[in-house]
Amino acid sequence: MGDSGEGLNKVTVLKYRSPKNRSSAEQTFYIVGTAHISRASCEKTKAVIREVKPEAVFLELCEHRRALLRKVEHVRVPSLAELVSGASKGHITLFEALYSWMLAKFGSEMEVVPGEEFRVAHEEAKRIDAKIMLGDRPVPVTIARMWSSLSCWQKIRLCFHLLITGISLPSAEDMNKLLEELAETDAVTEAIKELSQTFPTLAKHLIAERDLYMVYTMRQLAGMASTVVAVVGAGHLPGIRENWEKDIDIREIARMPKKPPPPQKRWRYVAIISSSIVIVAFVTMRSRLR
Repeated sequence: MGDSGEGLNKVTVLKYRSPKNRSSAEQTFYIVGTAHISRASCEKTKAVIREVKPEAVFLELCEHRRALLRKVEHVRVPSLAELVSGASKGHITLFEALYSWMLAKFGSEMEVVPGEEFRVAHEEAKRIDAKIMLGDRPVPVTIARMWSSLSCWQKIRLCFHLLITGISLPSAEDMNKLLEELAETDAVTEAIKELSQTFPTLAKHLIAERDLYMVYTMRQLAGMASTVVAVVGAGHLPGIRENWEKDIDIREIARMPKKPPPPQKRWRYVAIISSSIVIVAFVTMRSRLR
């Protein structure tokens, strides 16, 4: 367990041998920590895969986020009306809508499509005919576990926080400076950790549980590939290293919350009310800034 040499830009290297077959060959995982919204991360991902030439490539994605692997020429920032429409119809939660909007704003400012490094890794994997594994926990499970841990008032406050963050983004120059300083984390994880000071359960469901889930799914590659390049947000690196040798109760972290969701009609009312509060706050802020 450790970091590789200069040739791989200090990529985290972890070894693993399946406990079910101790006589099997040891696997080597080269784990690339990315900033998610960074051209440098895309170049780093490409360079590592080309140097290692792995038999398998692991991506911090799930089937619900496979669309990120499609090539996009530019970042489109959705309007608030689109967000409200999606949330009020029950297609997505208000949190998902605002989170996607905030990431799009980040990407537009940085002129990089959020998650572009995954598309780069996918293309490089196909180029060398490597196996591809989407190993993150399904988004619906992650969002349901996080959302159910918050009270109605906390949900409204969280959405308001996301809106304010999206409105008051730093300049691209300041963002690039920040990304250079984030050696062991990434912009998204840092934002979640900061929000967790107000909403303590966020880090557990959005970071810690997903660290465990990805360690478990990475280890499922045992016997399928001797070398693996894993591309994950840099903020997941500490948790992956810490839990690499631990037993993981996958059933516990993969299950939907026990509390049943509210009736669809009531859920729509909650989304509409929350959306209205967010829009009023947005309009008020804009009027004060003029």
